[in-house]
Amino acid sequence: MPRTVVRICGWSSVDYREQKSKIDEFGGKEIGSAMRLKVTPEAALNFTKISVRTICSWPPPPDATKLQIILFEVFWWISHLFLVLLALPLMLAVYEYRRNPSILTKTLCEVSAIAQTAIKMAICRGQYNRFQVLFSEMETFLKHANSHERTVLQRYVDKVAIFHAFITISAYLTAFAFACGPLVLSQPFPSEATYPFPIDSRFVKIILLVLQEVAIIQAGAGVAVDCQAAVLIWFTVARFELLALKMKKVESEHELYGYLLEHQKLLKYANEMRLAVRFVAFAAIALTTVGVTCGGLQLISHQPLSVKGQFCILILTAALELFAYAWPADNLISASESIGRAAYNSPWIGKSSKMLTSLLILFRRSNEPLVISINGIVPAVSLNFYGDFLSSAFAYFTTLRVLVGE
Repeated sequence: MPRTVVRICGWSSVDYREQKSKIDEFGGKEIGSAMRLKVTPEAALNFTKISVRTICSWPPPPDATKLQIILFEVFWWISHLFLVLLALPLMLAVYEYRRNPSILTKTLCEVSAIAQTAIKMAICRGQYNRFQVLFSEMETFLKHANSHERTVLQRYVDKVAIFHAFITISAYLTAFAFACGPLVLSQPFPSEATYPFPIDSRFVKIILLVLQEVAIIQAGAGVAVDCQAAVLIWFTVARFELLALKMKKVESEHELYGYLLEHQKLLKYANEMRLAVRFVAFAAIALTTVGVTCGGLQLISHQPLSVKGQFCILILTAALELFAYAWPADNLISASESIGRAAYNSPWIGKSSKMLTSLLILFRRSNEPLVISINGIVPAVSLNFYGDFLSSAFAYFTTLRVLVGE
């Protein structure tokens, strides 16, 4: 089997599987042992749901009342309007400060964060029905899970709960740090937005300040959308593991037929999940690259310490944001392939030809791993991809630094 290596910024190569096992061990043991309070799957799901409530990326349940749906629609439009009303002046500022590299890169970083959130909202709106079905099935599964299934789900919650909480809290703290900029910096607004009309009036300034503050806090929720997508991926991984455990103990044709049907349904769920998640991941990857590159320039430019602190937290959050996709997506690849291995390790020797034929069908289905990707645009998201992303981001940063220096 060929060895896949992870290359990050010229560091020495390490075996991909060894690196993956270290990351999983860190997630499963160190994070799990650090948890003082037991976080149940329902609690983790509710935390994620609350964290994205300000941008309405989590659709109401299928049995929601007409009033709930109307309120959701109204709040979605209001939330999206706040983001657009800040994104447009920031784009105008990009043109205004095109000859000032320091302010230009700062503005590009800000507009990437706001635009990313607005785009994610639009994508989630476009995938409304798909997300609704996926989350509804997840909640139904949790509600009816037996003790063995809950044990496996709990293990995954223990693995990622602290990490997801850290990303979400860091995102909101970053947004809060930017929102509090006028309190510590000599600027009237938290962003570099430029408006095509006079803003000398105190009333206008208050309106614009409130608008910017709300939009910036919403940008923090935009990062939490990545945790929302990651929850779906982790849930799919757990479902594959549960099926693989069953497959190892298959004894009869009747059991195998039932598992084949379950595998077919799970593949359908996984494909729907990939269709829902991949464009959200693309928005995060594309605009985070801009944010990390331009944010890095703020750290080496002549900026106040408070500004550098803002962008330092932003870069860290952006790097973790993509790791939130890479980690579960990498596990999804392994978990989808594990079904075939589990079936091969089952006691199939001496069974009927009909059962062996069914196993061959299962082997063929499991031959293609499930990946989060967009053909021709985004390659398979994995830990290897994450390493390449960091390497590319630093390369872009170095190139941009030379251009700005010139």
